[in-house]
Amino acid sequence: MKKKQTAEVDVVSGATYSSNGIIDAVREALNHSIEKQKEKAGKHKATPKPKPTVAPTKKPQPTSSTTEDTTEDGTKVVEKVTNYEKQVTGNATCYPDEDEDFESYPISLLVNITGQKLTRTTTKDGQDTVEETNTYKVDTIAFTEKTKTLAAREGNWFYLKRAADGFGKYKGVFGQLLLPKEVGQVDVVSSATCSSVAILDAYKNAIEQLEK
Repeated sequence: MKKKQTAEVDVVSGATYSSNGIIDAVREALNHSIEKQKEKAGKHKATPKPKPTVAPTKKPQPTSSTTEDTTEDGTKVVEKVTNYEKQVTGNATCYPDEDEDFESYPISLLVNITGQKLTRTTTKDGQDTVEETNTYKVDTIAFTEKTKTLAAREGNWFYLKRAADGFGKYKGVFGQLLLPKEVGQVDVVSSATCSSVAILDAYKNAIEQLEK
């Protein structure tokens, strides 16, 4: 009866009342033990800590202002200036040179931009003429995490990082683009030429997304 840890046993023939009394006592003892274990477990049960609520990052909203003027000949000119912050993604492929020391692979850049868009609407004789001018400044350039992971796995991260950051007397492509500097005026980094060209291609692709 002890090994089974249960009070469900057969009574002994000829000692029914005694056996039943023993069984009842054992059953009561087992129930008491179980209740004690539950009580003990409840005391030591750790109270779960509430998880902190993380507020979602709010994207900066564009701000705009509008001015209106009418010339002496009755021409109406409305100018709307919109200031904005935007992140665009540029994609490109890094191709090997004639030595073909590596296989081509994709790269992606995250380009953060602060810009201003001017929309001028001129109304004369009932006809509207709309002109738009977009000026911007590149604040930061970075590789996407996927690009870092892929380049590291394929053994290309050393060259991508060298092209982006530069070394010694060679200025990195990222730094040159932040000056700002026209893409055609950016010098590639020695021993990381293919990576430099790929970064420039991805940057141009990002700017194209911005101007769409």
